[in-house]
Amino acid sequence: MRYVIGRHACEEVFRIRPQSVEEIFVLKQTKSTLKEWKSDLVNRFSKVRLSEKPAPFFDKLGSGHQGFAIKCETLKWEDPVELKGPILVLDGIEDPQNFGAIIRTAWLLGVEQVLIPERRQVTVTSTVTKIASGGVEHVPVFTCAHLNKEIETLKKSGFWVYGAFPPEPKVQSLGQVQFDEKSVIVLGAEHSGIRKSLEKVCDLKVTIPQLEASASLNVGVSAAIFLAEFCRQWPQKL
Repeated sequence: MRYVIGRHACEEVFRIRPQSVEEIFVLKQTKSTLKEWKSDLVNRFSKVRLSEKPAPFFDKLGSGHQGFAIKCETLKWEDPVELKGPILVLDGIEDPQNFGAIIRTAWLLGVEQVLIPERRQVTVTSTVTKIASGGVEHVPVFTCAHLNKEIETLKKSGFWVYGAFPPEPKVQSLGQVQFDEKSVIVLGAEHSGIRKSLEKVCDLKVTIPQLEASASLNVGVSAAIFLAEFCRQWPQKL
């Protein structure tokens, strides 16, 4: 069981997997927009319980709820028969806002799956789901006990691994990189970056050109830039 908050995230659940919805919650107030949405939900989901709740109920679920929430079945993803890429590996992303934004970008730019570690990493919470605005319903997120081993397995099946690093010697500029069709893109936390154990399994270190080398881009922005460049080179993936 999981909770999804925010209108866009809830609407995507209704669109993709309506049979998973167990209960719908609407903020108890008189705003016309909420009344209209409640009436629409009653028509679409007549067999699903709809409850009005006070603001504290929603606040406990996460920020930015907009007065909408649903309780639905936990997401279950099957391992694909064949991975084609791109695959995104996140190492130590602890901010739910960043994680949610990355999942949204991953959805819209055709990422096949996202791999995250068990530790030092935010999971798919209701806040992450809200920020992802429906992306969580489309992109499988798998938690791995040993990310480096998972990456090694992908390499054995023909994937090339590209790690995002700050500007430094022996790090190639993103504009000079030719992505393989079967690509794994690895991004680390904004301050600590990619761990040494993962750095060792990267086939190529890549950096985004920037004016000030001592500063760093937001990891969500970096993910979008990397994936946009991959899609520019492989538009058939979209």
